[in-house]
Order: sequence, then C-alpha cells, then structure tokens
Amino acid sequence: MIQPLAPARPPALVTAAAVLFALPAGIGLLMLLLAVALISQIDLTRTLLVLVIGVTVLSAYFWLIGTMRRGRNWARIVLTALTAVSVTLWLLEMLFLDAPAEQPDDVLVGGAAVAAEAGGLLFALVPVLLVWLPSANRYFAR
Repeated sequence: MIQPLAPARPPALVTAAAVLFALPAGIGLLMLLLAVALISQIDLTRTLLVLVIGVTVLSAYFWLIGTMRRGRNWARIVLTALTAVSVTLWLLEMLFLDAPAEQPDDVLVGGAAVAAEAGGLLFALVPVLLVWLPSANRYFAR
C-alpha cells in the first residue's frame, strides 16, 4: 500500500511572513477593543455592530494567514492583493489628504510622520516579498 506524503513543513520564510502578516492584525484587534470600549459608552447598537464586523474581518484575515502558511497558493495571492490595495490606499491618503506643514516647527513633526509612514509601508511589504521568494515558491508549488 502506498503511503501518502507527509505534509511539508513551511519554510522559515513563510513562517516569518505569517508572523509579519499577523502583527498588524494583532494591533488591529487592540484598536478594535479600544474602539468598542469608547463606543460602548455612547451607543450599544453601534458597539455590537463594530464588534461583529471587526471580529469577522480579523477572523477571516487570521484564517487567510493560516491557510497561506499551510501552503495554499490562492491564500498567498489574496494576501498579496489585500496588501497591494492597502498600500495603494495608504499612498493615496499620504499624497492627497495630508496637509502640508504650515509652520517651521511642523517640518520636524511632518518629517517624523513621513518616516513613520515609510517604516509602516516597508513593514507591510516585507511579508509579501518573503512569500514570493524562490524557496517559498517551491513550497506553494507542491
């Protein structure tokens, strides 16, 4: 009788990418809890709505990360597309919605904000780059 192949362990790059994908989602969970705490003092209906939508979206995102880590190529593509949309919206916001510095004191603060935005942008792109490296491609092609 032929034995089925044991499932391959994900390469370290894929595991690292999964962790890097999950970190912002974890921060999103904390932000959700903070929003619920603030809204709950105002309106119970809005609190429940925010909680249900937030938990649903975060659960789906964590499920996608786990599915990608198990080697499903479609999950890798969906996470890449979600990151591309997120980064595009982020860049559009930076280009068109941020007000220019009006006073000399604002230049330092504005520069720090731009540096933080650039760091966040790099942080968003690193896991995508990791899951598209050749060793990760071999894992998803199996």
